[in-house]
Amino acid sequence: MKDTLGIGLIGAGWVASVRAECFQRLPGVELRAVARRDQEHLSDFANRYDVPGCHADWHELISRDDISVVHIATPNYLHAEMIMASARAGKHVICEKPLCLNLKEADLVIDTCHRQGVKLCYAERLCFAPKFVRAKQLADTGDIGEIYGVRLSEKCGGPTSARTWDKAQAGGGALVDIGCHGIEFCRWVMDKQPVTSVYAQLDTHRHGNDSGLEDDTIVIMEFEGGRTALIESGWALKGPSQSRAEILGTEGVIQADLVGGIGLRHFTEKEVGRGNEGWPFSGYEWIWERGFPQEVTYFIECIRKGIEPRERGEDGRAVLEIMLAGYHSASTGQKVTLPFRPKGIRQPIDLWHHG
Repeated sequence: MKDTLGIGLIGAGWVASVRAECFQRLPGVELRAVARRDQEHLSDFANRYDVPGCHADWHELISRDDISVVHIATPNYLHAEMIMASARAGKHVICEKPLCLNLKEADLVIDTCHRQGVKLCYAERLCFAPKFVRAKQLADTGDIGEIYGVRLSEKCGGPTSARTWDKAQAGGGALVDIGCHGIEFCRWVMDKQPVTSVYAQLDTHRHGNDSGLEDDTIVIMEFEGGRTALIESGWALKGPSQSRAEILGTEGVIQADLVGGIGLRHFTEKEVGRGNEGWPFSGYEWIWERGFPQEVTYFIECIRKGIEPRERGEDGRAVLEIMLAGYHSASTGQKVTLPFRPKGIRQPIDLWHHG
């Protein structure tokens, strides 16, 4: 097809596999290349998803003339470098969370994409999950009166990837890995009104290891005008994963359970202790329920039509600032007022460890 958009995927892990499935089902796009240093994983991924181009060096991928969009699904510490290099190569970018690990990086990547005239899409799937989209639509009708609060609980048994437990690569624990979803979901429900303060408590309950990463988090955000959001997230849950939202209004309430009602589940002892507690993720229905295909479809449409996406680099930066404030709050035990722009911070968890 003449108008087919070529996609290049940097990363070949679990998230990349979910994205590959989405791209395969989307008309007018073609997954043309994938990059990963590990040759064995690279070959397996390319064979599984029938990707013709394989690159051990991601710089080769972004230099290809047949690639228009680069999707970044790599360890967190690589995001900023890859976004800027892709933008300078004239590629539109879809980046997994978090956008990057400090505000200096965030400002640089946003500025670079603006100057190069490319789209920077921030991949926050919860804002595209059908149940949550419907919940916001109902709230926006005014049927539950004036919204004064939103709550989100998203928990699991913990990540299985070793790099997620590596502080240098991840930049933080459960707050960076899962809490970021709840932060952006609540901002979205509240129509992205300014957040004025953040209070957080971080703990390590279940995963006693040498990583120094938190596995359980509570974040309270206050919005301009006094509305509030409560996000509970973590890796310490014993049992099936949770993702539940509640929107509170003066005349009613809306509740949505993202994982409730899925028709396909399977249990295997092989997965016990690896983070899923015996219930692995199964099939395309699971992907659809969580908004992955809808998100990809929307971003591609924005790129085709030159529309500014509703989840973009500036949103990733806003989430990062709130996470930074959360780590600082957990360190001091005090509410942190925004804007919050700490100096000399390489990664979010430094604020928890060093105050």
